[in-house]
Amino acid sequence: MKKFLSFVSCILSLVFCFSAFASPPQINDVYVVHFVMDGMNRRIFNALLDSGKLPNVKEHFVDNGAVFKDALSNFPSTSPTIYQSYVTGLLPGNSGIPHLERFDRKNEKVIGYLTTSGYLKINDDMINMRALQNPDVARLQPPTTIYELLDGHPTFSLYSSFRRGAADYFPKRVPIHALWSTYVTDSAENIDYLAYKKIFDIFKKADIPRYMLVGLYSVDVLEHEFEIESKRVEHAVVQFDLFLKEFLELLKERGIADRTYLILSADHGMHDTGKRFDLEKPLIEAGVFIKPGNPKIHSYTLYTADRGISSTHIYVKHDGGWEPIESADILRDHPKKGGGTIDLTQTLLSLEPTMFVIARDGERAARIFDKHGGESRIECYSLKFTDWCSYRVADNRSDPLHYKGRAHLTRLLDGEPHSTLEWKAAAVNEDYPDAVVQLAQIFWDGRAGDFFVIPESQWGFRKAKAATHGSIIFDDMRVPILISGPTVQKGSFGVIRSCDIYPMLVKWFGLHVPEENYDGVDPFEKISPESKEWQQLAKLEQTVAGGGNARASGRIAALAREELKRRQDLAQKLEVYELELTRGPTKDDHADIVRRALELTRERAKRMQKLLGTI
Repeated sequence: MKKFLSFVSCILSLVFCFSAFASPPQINDVYVVHFVMDGMNRRIFNALLDSGKLPNVKEHFVDNGAVFKDALSNFPSTSPTIYQSYVTGLLPGNSGIPHLERFDRKNEKVIGYLTTSGYLKINDDMINMRALQNPDVARLQPPTTIYELLDGHPTFSLYSSFRRGAADYFPKRVPIHALWSTYVTDSAENIDYLAYKKIFDIFKKADIPRYMLVGLYSVDVLEHEFEIESKRVEHAVVQFDLFLKEFLELLKERGIADRTYLILSADHGMHDTGKRFDLEKPLIEAGVFIKPGNPKIHSYTLYTADRGISSTHIYVKHDGGWEPIESADILRDHPKKGGGTIDLTQTLLSLEPTMFVIARDGERAARIFDKHGGESRIECYSLKFTDWCSYRVADNRSDPLHYKGRAHLTRLLDGEPHSTLEWKAAAVNEDYPDAVVQLAQIFWDGRAGDFFVIPESQWGFRKAKAATHGSIIFDDMRVPILISGPTVQKGSFGVIRSCDIYPMLVKWFGLHVPEENYDGVDPFEKISPESKEWQQLAKLEQTVAGGGNARASGRIAALAREELKRRQDLAQKLEVYELELTRGPTKDDHADIVRRALELTRERAKRMQKLLGTI
């Protein structure tokens, strides 16, 4: 059997190798430029728009394009997690990019996406869990980014560290000029000016990029320094409006204005803050051994990835290793340095700044705790490449998300799994938008920490700032997204996630990508109500997963057989892939991710067998 698996593995490797030499794909004759106004607060942006201070944005996008009034960021609401989402269509928990930094569980090393040594590591780190779970692919890193899909055509990544597959990018190294403007001359507005200048240079050349992603960081930097309503923030936004007018004229001069799609978005929002939450100090005082700076010391039991925003994720050593925890209860009994144990959850909830502790509670589940005794659990199931998530408030506990009692959410609060698209539409305007999906998905690939800590809005980690982001609160999660182009419908539209931009790119360029390989959905297409039959099957699987007895019959049994075959086919492909990854020494964690995926797939197949009465 092993020889057969090795043979199949070699064949698959050759297929992927030879595919790299394929000719450039045939694409539609269009261009796309995506401007990311990093950290733009939605309320401030709309106020400037309504006051008439952004006339060019209004004329081009509002009057002649599409405005999404209910646009969502992802959790964590950080630049790395969102930028990758734009070009992959993946939620952070399916992409391997969990935050501003991560802890490599296998090698016990910190990978910081904002450091000079690690800011490009994000490109190697990106994986595709959706593709891994597709039996027709079953690989972690197939061509996924829009850059990779357009390989052979000119593409450009400007001021974005996420550039995997881009034909060209700038800066080639650490952006010295931008950093000088920010930290030496106090001219953060110049960061965007440098980007605008580069854009004009590029679009005056012969080979115009078919796709270009542009990071505009002036707003983000200024908000961190001066709060979200600063006049300097306003000036930076107005500066973009003036640039837009000139850029549109340049597109006309180049004869491509009627073939160009423009996207204007913020990767995340921003909220005013000001207090510093020193997370590590009370833990150290309580006897927790946190990873020290000395790389030779390995006896620590906790790593805190507390970058300077309003969420952090924490990795826990347990049972002698750093595997993702299988139950949030593990946090209740964490060893202390001098002996004894500590309840990490309650210790953190007792601190004044803490709002939420969100803990991994199995492969596709999470528990949410708040300082007022609130507790709830999210658990998700994947059926026919659709995710179904349930939300249940613990007995005799309050609802930490305050969803309970909201009339329009009542139907979804029955404790049964519901489509993630239903959750997105129903919870977009809550204080914690889209939280059921967002707080679960971040744990799916195993790269994030074992739990997250989110402070009250006035607090941030590592450094006190005038404003920050990274949380699940409304101001961080709700963003502006405006789109224009030759086939874009005009008007005001509803809900869109950051990952929903990707399917539009695929459609505009005429590319062929299996929908099973990404999370996003085209926001212009009408979403059908969740299937009652598949929802029923998800409910039955939930019963079996919880240790109960259930049996599928009739049409539901037919769907269960279909799902069982899919899971068995996937398990076979993952066996081959795992063997390939473990044949020799590997430095990355891919083999561990595939192993966990294989174990989960086998368990999921057994659930379908139980529902069908075959075991």
